[in-house]
Order: sequence, then C-alpha cells, then structure tokens
Amino acid sequence: MNRKALRLDIPDIDFEQRSLADPFLGVKPSEWATLPIDVGIVVDDLDPGFAIEYDDADQLSNFQFQVASNDDGATSVTLSMGPSSATLEMDQGLPVLPDIFGAGGGFGMWTRDSNEPRSWGKYRRTYARIAAGSGSRRAIFSATLPQAGMWQLSYHSPFVGGKARKRKKDNERIRRLRAFPVVASALGRYDLTLSAGQRAWPLEFDASAAERGWNDLGTFDLTAGTVRLSISDATEGESVIADAIRWIPVNEVESANPRLSARIDR
Repeated sequence: MNRKALRLDIPDIDFEQRSLADPFLGVKPSEWATLPIDVGIVVDDLDPGFAIEYDDADQLSNFQFQVASNDDGATSVTLSMGPSSATLEMDQGLPVLPDIFGAGGGFGMWTRDSNEPRSWGKYRRTYARIAAGSGSRRAIFSATLPQAGMWQLSYHSPFVGGKARKRKKDNERIRRLRAFPVVASALGRYDLTLSAGQRAWPLEFDASAAERGWNDLGTFDLTAGTVRLSISDATEGESVIADAIRWIPVNEVESANPRLSARIDR
C-alpha cells in the first residue's frame, strides 16, 4: 500500500474570509460530514474487473528504459526494446513509469500512475494511462449487472477540462529523479466501445471538456450479466486516462449525484 511518497494538494486560502474571532474552547456538535457513500457498481483500475489488451503484445515484452547523464550534467532517458540498465517497476500487472517521463503516457504502453490524489481508489488512488496511438492497445472495464433494466454508465476523470499533469524539464530535479513542476497536458476525445452479449455501442467522451469526477456516458437498457467498456489508445489528444467506471440503476441516479440526470438515449 505504501509504495511511494504521495502528493497532497493544499487548498487555496481565502485571506479575506478568515475569521479573527477567538478560538472555540469546549464541546459542540460537529458540522463536518463525510462524503456520501457511493452507490452502484464501481470498477477501478486496481479491481479484478480491469484488464489490458494488446493486438501487438509481442512487441512490448522487452520494453525497458535507460537513464544516462549527458556532458552538460542533464539526465536523458532512452527507451529501447533491447537490453537496458534497468527494468520498469510493476504495479498489479502494469509498469510504473518514473516521474521523469511526465503524464503524457511516456510511450505507447499502458502504465499505472499514482501522482494524482483526485483519481478514484479505495485504498490507493491510481489510474492507467497511455500515449496516443493507433487504437490497437485497450483498457477494459468489466462488470456484472445483477438485474436487467435501465443502467446509467459514468466515466471518472481525475482531471478537469482535459488538463492532465505532466512535468516540465528541471535539470537539478531530474538528476535527483524527483517530481517536476506541473504544466497542463491536453487530453482529447476517447475511443470507447460498450459491449453486452451480442450488442455493442460506440460511445463518445471528450476528455477535453470533462468535469473532475463522474461524467455521464449515457443510459442503456441492458440484461443481467457481463458488460464491458473498452478504451483504446486512439485519441486526438496526447494521452488516454483510464481511472474508473460506474454503473447505477436509473432509479438510483439522483441519490448518487443530483447533477447526473437519468438521460435515456440508448
């Protein structure tokens, strides 16, 4: 669980709203409340229902990276398919790309990232990512629906407005292999396919217009059984993010999130 140091965001302080009153001493009922318990069926990138498929898996079996120091003292990273000085660390079946690669996916292979605390997760908050490609490398979210009926599907985005995090070059920090300052990395439209039995639907999701959190993909009339959402590496953006999906019966949508309407379009 404690694999690495985690980045924690500190909220901005509104100095004009600060109270100059004396601190309270004593006991009173707390106004603090936890977030509502999530309803529905959630599949996270660390769950058994998440998998990766490659049409060209044989080309990825020996993917490694090499770190070298240049004459000017900067550190360069070289990717190769042959022998290298080090191999990628694995995290539940996916390689973990070092921070020095940034958040653009690094190269055309699904990797796991835990540098975004607003990603979905139960014990650890992680997501899978890959650089833009031809569509031959897919992330799969599979779930089992317990009953037939109208189900709403949502896609979780840890970023807002298509701004993924990637690191800017900083020679001193590169030499120390630390995280870099963050700048925005553009995300675009994703290539999604929902399949259930013999039926399949191409879906639209524009990550460049996504809200941070759950985004509605549509409502579907489905039978009980296994459903699969496939996300390929084909995108007009720089990379594809696969964090989590959620299935909710239509009659429970309002209690899960009032902003998600029970829109019936399939």
